[in-house]
Amino acid sequence: MMRSWRAILGVVFLCHSQCVVTRGREVPYRVSAMNYPPLHSLPRGVRGPTLVPEPPRLKWNWDHIPLSFHGAVRGREFTPEEVAHLAKFQMITIEKWYTPCASQGPTQSGPECAVEQKIEDLFRRVREINDRIITIMYWNSMLDFSFYKAHSAMEQLESAGYHAYLRDERGELVVLCNDGDVYCGLTTFDWTKRLVRSLWLKTVYGFIKSGVVDGVFADHSGKWGNGIGIGTGKRGDAPNQLCNGVGSRRKCFNFTDDFRDSFNSWHNWVTNFTQDLLSKTTGGPVIQGPYAVMRGLDPCNFRLLRKAILNKATPVIEAWQCQPSRSCLAAYLAAVEPGIYLHCLYNGPALIESTYFPEMNYPLGPPDGPAVEVPMGSGVWKRRFASGVIATWNDNDMVGDVDFPGHPREASEPEEVLLCEPTMVRTTKLEDKTFGLYNLARRDGVETAMLCCSFCAMTRGCTKWAWHVGDGNVCHAHGHQARGPRRKPGIVAGELLLTQA
Repeated sequence: MMRSWRAILGVVFLCHSQCVVTRGREVPYRVSAMNYPPLHSLPRGVRGPTLVPEPPRLKWNWDHIPLSFHGAVRGREFTPEEVAHLAKFQMITIEKWYTPCASQGPTQSGPECAVEQKIEDLFRRVREINDRIITIMYWNSMLDFSFYKAHSAMEQLESAGYHAYLRDERGELVVLCNDGDVYCGLTTFDWTKRLVRSLWLKTVYGFIKSGVVDGVFADHSGKWGNGIGIGTGKRGDAPNQLCNGVGSRRKCFNFTDDFRDSFNSWHNWVTNFTQDLLSKTTGGPVIQGPYAVMRGLDPCNFRLLRKAILNKATPVIEAWQCQPSRSCLAAYLAAVEPGIYLHCLYNGPALIESTYFPEMNYPLGPPDGPAVEVPMGSGVWKRRFASGVIATWNDNDMVGDVDFPGHPREASEPEEVLLCEPTMVRTTKLEDKTFGLYNLARRDGVETAMLCCSFCAMTRGCTKWAWHVGDGNVCHAHGHQARGPRRKPGIVAGELLLTQA
């Protein structure tokens, strides 16, 4: 017998009495904050109503450098040693391709994989080590990945005759590829449908009820992602299109103006409602939502960090740099305020080797106050922390250092500063180090490290360079968000100091 939509969805809100389950126990909540409506009284209409959510309430601490992590090892679970390493971060997001069944593609696994339950199990293991960690579930706000258990409810709605999946203006089912065609056959949530919005919220309540999930990474959210028409002018999309995939698998679907506006407004409403709900329960953020963004800033740029903090543009920012140099740490520590995390995005097999740096274990403590320019007008900024750590940043030369009491630099650690001829740009020089990602350009047959540096200086957007001597003398010009430096014998690398001699 065909099940009704209400039977499929079950009870949408999972805590009927005046409680919410968090951290594994029932905690009373304020009725005014948590008395969300049941399914029948959720908003309806052509357009989603405007909702300004409460900001997240982070479990921020200054015990160590405030770090966040996003990623997963494709095709396997984390080892006990890797779990212990993840517990060193203040906030972690686990990517959707965690475990063998979730990494299967381009044909995806089915809902029996239940990757969200596997991620919750990982969070429980991490919390046994660090019970203050902020845990973020990857929960795509556009694409209905079939290896989530929640996908089964979407399938059942469709089987019951309810069009839960997005269809274009001709009624064709929207089926896309994503992540460079790692996954294909992806259907999309139709946010104009009330039962789809209810299913999303029921899933979020399930995360809260687990007691081990604080927030969600709402990839492709209404504000930061690709609603209908958002790609216009940026990826070659036409107006009112939704496109994804690469090469021959790239597909685009067309929609009317009215449907675009309805879909995008409800997409925004669900994102904001989710943030409001989390703010009033776990306190966690919706990353890529209204108050939190990944990769929003360069943590090695003191000036930009300080400006963003003073402007209070976004309360939660994950500024990307996996293995920062001492100079980068100086810029970050001189500027950081609660909510600005030093962020690492990594999905490779060598988690610890590629994301560990010694300073992540050093005590920090709260700062005495903001960084102070000493003397006034000198461009040199200093900031002291309760543990005795002192961060010093020279904004004239765009270079800095951090004094960690009891942890002096090794003799080989200081960065050599040279001039790149013929451009005469100042640069650090790092032996047996390299950078990864954000490779803007390359040139073969470069004769010296300094010529490689000059190639970087003449490449738009380049701030970091790596000269692969002996390997065709290839020079790579990287953008400021390149990962590293990390150790790699035989390579010479450096960072431009952005001032000319």
